[in-house]
Amino acid sequence: SDGAMITIDETAGKTYEFWQAKFSKGKWTASWGAVNDLGGSGWQGAATGAGASRLGGAVRVADIENGNIPHALQLVIDNACKTVFRAPATKTDGVSTRTDCIPEGSRIQLDPTIDLSQYSMPAGVRTIARALQLYGGYVVDKGGSPLGVVFERAPDATSNYTGSVYN
Repeated sequence: SDGAMITIDETAGKTYEFWQAKFSKGKWTASWGAVNDLGGSGWQGAATGAGASRLGGAVRVADIENGNIPHALQLVIDNACKTVFRAPATKTDGVSTRTDCIPEGSRIQLDPTIDLSQYSMPAGVRTIARALQLYGGYVVDKGGSPLGVVFERAPDATSNYTGSVYN
């Protein structure tokens, strides 16, 4: 929904990351962009509110297809702190002044002792929950819901359909 787009240039070792990217009348436009090194930490750019690359932590189509996410997740929340952030974040775009706000850069983890088999959920949701137990996720941006996970767009996705892998 943010129009996030990442172009990877393996030869140059760079990612070109865009926000509100749109293709119209034969050309691309964007409201914001950042360049990150593929060999870097993923925290040296300005592609997200916390300064993280949009590539790091995104759930890939293949992750869901394989039923395994071997990394921490990229999270967005609606309660990101306005003036406080935590390393590895380099900044914040949070707007919350609530006492229970969460600083961007924070790592959130689902309790690893929870027995997920006790709960009925689709396989893809279970894959996300397991990754949150094993690796957690980093808050990297403010969003419009209490908690969101960033996903790669499925090849068959449309503006009204997330794609068969995510269904």
